[in-house]
Amino acid sequence: MPDTAANAEFFGSSVSDRESAAFPQVRTVVMAECGTHAVFGLAMGPFPVSEVALVGQLWERLEPGMLVLAGRNLPAFPRWRAAIANGADLL
Repeated sequence: MPDTAANAEFFGSSVSDRESAAFPQVRTVVMAECGTHAVFGLAMGPFPVSEVALVGQLWERLEPGMLVLAGRNLPAFPRWRAAIANGADLL
């Protein structure tokens, strides 16, 4: 992300106990096809917004016949229920 005052204010950056990142950062969550790695869903937001919050924008991209493999942050009943609402299968 370009290091501008506007980007720093909106997107923020990561901060550790030593220092903050040298430039603003964007949090990104993608849904991708496993075989070809084609991205078919993308959600982006300010760095402080969690992946769990962003993934909620992607459930509508799922269709019947799709198999969803979720990472460690996503297994929870409300998120699974939202994912299967469009007919996808979950693993």
